[in-house]
Amino acid sequence: MHVAIIIAIIVTFLILLVLVFAVANAQNNTTTPPVYGTPPPVNNPIPPPVNNPLPPPVNNPPPPTIVDKCNKTACNDVMRDYIVDKYWRFDDSKRDFAVCSECESRGFNAPMDIRINNGPWITKPDRQSAYDAVKFI
Repeated sequence: MHVAIIIAIIVTFLILLVLVFAVANAQNNTTTPPVYGTPPPVNNPIPPPVNNPLPPPVNNPPPPTIVDKCNKTACNDVMRDYIVDKYWRFDDSKRDFAVCSECESRGFNAPMDIRINNGPWITKPDRQSAYDAVKFI
């Protein structure tokens, strides 16, 4: 009877040992096979380049320049008032008069000096010729 108990304990121990190894092996099992060395290269040919012609260029007008935005009539009126009518000086029409802020710079100084775009002062013989030299056409 003692022998039967000892055999039962040994058999139980072996069953537990087999179960422990089975569980441990099941946890380490992966679905990917082991890789030995480098895999063979995949032969994916590169597709030929697509020859799509570029769309024709759009003929956009050039961006407007300062003169294009200039309100020439309003700026000329202010400069005429200052030069011909009042005989008042101004150094920079673009800075001094709001209506001329988008125009090229003009200047008038006594006695009859004018300048364009902050260039050198040029003397004119009278008020009308000074105005004619700085007005926008």
